Amino acid sequence: LQELCHRIADLPKGGRTVSKIQHCIAMGQRINTCSILGIDPFRVEVEAQIVKRQNDSGARRFSIVGLPDGVLRESKDRVRCAIENSGMSFPNGDVIVSLSPASLPKAGSGFDLAIAISILAAAGRLRGSALQKYLFFGELALDGKLRNTPGVIGAASLAASEKLELVIGDLSANIARTVPGVTIAPIRSLLDAVSYLTNPEQYQSPNIPNVPHEAPRTLLDFRDVVGQHAAKRALEVVAAGAHNLLMVGPPGAGKSMLAQRLPSLLPPLTDEESLEVTKIYGMRVALGEGVRSAESLIRLRPFRAPHHTSSVAGLIGGGTTPQPGEISLAHRGVLFLDELPEFRREALESMRQPLEDRCVVISRSALRVKFPAHFILVGAMNPCPCGRRGLGAGQCECSTNMLKRYQARLSGPLLDRIDLQVWVGAVPLSALRKGPEEDPSAGMVERVVRARAVQAKRFNSQTKTNASMSPSEVREHCALSGENSAFLERASTKLQLTARSYTRMLKLSRTIADLDGAVNIATSHIAEAISYRIEGESR
Repeated sequence: LQELCHRIADLPKGGRTVSKIQHCIAMGQRINTCSILGIDPFRVEVEAQIVKRQNDSGARRFSIVGLPDGVLRESKDRVRCAIENSGMSFPNGDVIVSLSPASLPKAGSGFDLAIAISILAAAGRLRGSALQKYLFFGELALDGKLRNTPGVIGAASLAASEKLELVIGDLSANIARTVPGVTIAPIRSLLDAVSYLTNPEQYQSPNIPNVPHEAPRTLLDFRDVVGQHAAKRALEVVAAGAHNLLMVGPPGAGKSMLAQRLPSLLPPLTDEESLEVTKIYGMRVALGEGVRSAESLIRLRPFRAPHHTSSVAGLIGGGTTPQPGEISLAHRGVLFLDELPEFRREALESMRQPLEDRCVVISRSALRVKFPAHFILVGAMNPCPCGRRGLGAGQCECSTNMLKRYQARLSGPLLDRIDLQVWVGAVPLSALRKGPEEDPSAGMVERVVRARAVQAKRFNSQTKTNASMSPSEVREHCALSGENSAFLERASTKLQLTARSYTRMLKLSRTIADLDGAVNIATSHIAEAISYRIEGESR
């Protein structure tokens, strides 16, 4: 009313009278919801304004401003139908919904509930100032019911940090309650939300089912791999310390089989890691990945194996509204790049910084987004363009120049960030006929679990591993005796290792010592670490 009075007072004298005023204005309250930038949520305030007309001529306008994406713009039809099908009338006038801050892009269907509540508040259906203590998040069906909505973990995290009560669909509440410190008001429909906000004391909340876990996935076992004992030992070291690995060998030697079985050696995700991974997958709504995080909490470590035709944006992340790429989808898991030299050089080179910093920063002219990318890189490649090098005399027809050009597709700085480089030779047909000699998986898992336990005690963390040691931690936990230090220096000089490779060699030696249950790094541990580098250099 004050706004209307001010507008009347500002009208010029004469000719224009109050009877000629063509509209009046109804303003709603600021309704809290959230959007995601990177994987971090930020609060969005939703305001609705209803412009009432004196005449009914012309189509009524319903617009959303504040940089909405296509999914969010389509919420106009979902919200209108949800309000009308819930037995409430949609406002008779032009509706303008504003999303603030207006300068940041907003995406997804989680705004539906907040937009509907803001419109009902502007129409006078919901009164009072109590709406500002809630955070509304959820996608509306046409009949007004709440659907599973990707991004629930982010919304719950923001509600917990800002001390807001999260109003969310009962199907999504089971995942939201896994966030510590969050207060949840589960509802089934828009009509339930109105009932709860009008009279919360008498509202009966629906029962929240148990938190669902990701659908069980059968982990492949090493019993299927015949021979390749050296490669299996290398994978055991990789799993124990979260090191990066490159396997080189002829086609059909079993490189892909070995890589696919690495997740069976890794420990389950911790609660903290599970929330991180679920957040990331909640961002991939546009590609259908978000459905995974809307329906279950991810408990299995990711295993991503993108094709070598992947673009830089597909591998690293990007887009107009930045989305996480394969390296972020492999966060806390394994990224397997088969036919590594066939990937685009710019895509491989763009991984150098994430391999060091365990994250990737995507910058746009007005936007800077950071995605986590703490993964184990496993690469596989043929020894030469034809793939027959190492199979016997006269098998390979590649010239020296062809071989150099092929191997030059992997730059020195990238190889510098790969701790183990091992040869995976062809398995004799006689060994294939005999089948596996034993089942090594049980013993491998047992040793990895013991080594991880040692690291958890060393770093006082369930997630940190030897591969993530800082320089100061390397000096503290990878100290060598005079004899061992001289041995490593001679090997480093012979192999022409960089300072980065030297430090990674120390970390690798520490992991091998942990697998053997040794307190100090011995010469045998250093020698094994060096052997992995020699295998890579002699390919």
